Amino acid sequence: LIATFNAEVIDGQEADDAMGINQTGDTIICSIDKDLLMIPGKHYNFVKDEFQEVDEAQAIKNFYMQCLTGDRSDNIKGIEKIGPKKAEKILEGCVTEQELFNAVREAYSNDEEFIMNGRVLWIRRKDNEDWKDRFNALVQEQVGGTSLGNTEEGIPFS
Repeated sequence: LIATFNAEVIDGQEADDAMGINQTGDTIICSIDKDLLMIPGKHYNFVKDEFQEVDEAQAIKNFYMQCLTGDRSDNIKGIEKIGPKKAEKILEGCVTEQELFNAVREAYSNDEEFIMNGRVLWIRRKDNEDWKDRFNALVQEQVGGTSLGNTEEGIPFS
C-alpha cells in the first residue's frame, strides 16, 4: 500500500509536522484535519471533496484561532468559554502576526499557558522548529526588539 501511494513512513515526529515541513508549492496536504490549515499551501479534504489554498496570512490566523479555541479532539483546552465567534471578535482588525499575537497573549493573560498551548498546537514548517522560539521573538518585537520581517499581506513570520 505504501508503494502504491508513494507514501513514506515517518519516525521520530508527528505526521502533521512531517507534512508541514514537506509542504511546497508542488504538494497538496490531503487530510480531514482542520489543524493542518495552519500550513500555507494547497489542501484537499477527501471526505468533503473540497480543495482550498491557504495563504501565509490565513495560516497564521488559523493558528491563533486555535490558540484561543483549543482543540477538543487533541485535548487542548484553549481559553475557557472562547469559541470560534469570540475568537473572531478578539482577532478582529488584526492585520499582522504581531497584532494577532498581542491580542491572543492579552486574552490568555498567562504566558506559561499560552506557550504550552502554542507549542502543542504549532505544526512545524522546518526541522527542529519550536514555537517557543517564535513566542520569544514576538515578545521581543512587541517591546521594540528585532523585526521578524513582513510578507506582502503584512504578516511577519520567521
